[in-house]
Amino acid sequence: MFYVKYSTRPAGFAVGDTSIGKRRRGGALDQLRIASIAAVSKYEPLRRFLADRRDGEWRATFAGVDEVLGFMLCNSARAYRPWWANDPSHAQALHGWLAAGWQTVDVDVGGEALMFVRQR
Repeated sequence: MFYVKYSTRPAGFAVGDTSIGKRRRGGALDQLRIASIAAVSKYEPLRRFLADRRDGEWRATFAGVDEVLGFMLCNSARAYRPWWANDPSHAQALHGWLAAGWQTVDVDVGGEALMFVRQR
């Protein structure tokens, strides 16, 4: 028995492949899932910007992050330090800087500035 969960098969899967739709940790399906989520995330421009940087840190203003994203940060980002936490349960962190291999440090909400550093 086989089933296809998607109307189109991901590249690399044959017709009748019973692994489609099943979860295999760390396997091709997890990588596909992560890539597809990142591709539709509104934080994708930040992920791409950080991933393309050659240096290991970026001292940014909130206005600079707005410019990279193409929209203004929400009021919570401007008012609450926890919004910038390196917590994968936060969409902005998971699909933004963590997906690119970066972390936030030295967040100054009052001064609207922070530093992103590449994880080692």
